[in-house]
Amino acid sequence: MFDFDGVLADSEVLSNSVLAEIVSELGVPTTVEDAYRTYMGKRLSEVIEAIERVI
Repeated sequence: MFDFDGVLADSEVLSNSVLAEIVSELGVPTTVEDAYRTYMGKRLSEVIEAIERVI
């Protein structure tokens, strides 16, 4: 198994776009830039905790 993320496909753009959309739907207006700044590099559990703190 090889990690091709960033080589064949850049999943950061897609995942942060979807995350920003979902968080916005939960009532916290979030841009893609906000998602990069706030959630990038964090574990899913940390992302969920951060979202729960602002909802």
